[in-house]
Amino acid sequence: MHNTAAWRSSERCPPDRFPMPCPPRGVATIAQLLDEVLPQTPITTVAQLVRLTGRSPQAVKEAVDRLHRAGVLVQTTAGRRNRAFEVDGLVELIAGFERSLASPVGDTAVESPVRPVPRRSPDH
Repeated sequence: MHNTAAWRSSERCPPDRFPMPCPPRGVATIAQLLDEVLPQTPITTVAQLVRLTGRSPQAVKEAVDRLHRAGVLVQTTAGRRNRAFEVDGLVELIAGFERSLASPVGDTAVESPVRPVPRRSPDH
């Protein structure tokens, strides 16, 4: 009789590629979302994340729910069927960076932009 959990872990994380213990599946999905996907897709849906990661809908949904509970993702639509999520603060950060690049002094509040820029957030 073989250890099924150990076999599954060795299949998922072969020792030649993963010298350390294999992380739980949910952690691996969260890591992939944070490292590879969400920085490039700050507003997204679970279905889109499934396509982008190649992971199962259940694994992505669980990862998104954990990131939502942790405050990393904010739900941008109402209801459970067609939920969209935004990386909290990332869109504002990108817009602010674009605004700083558009001003010769790096601040559109001090000197007007020399090219079109996103609107300033009402919070600022």
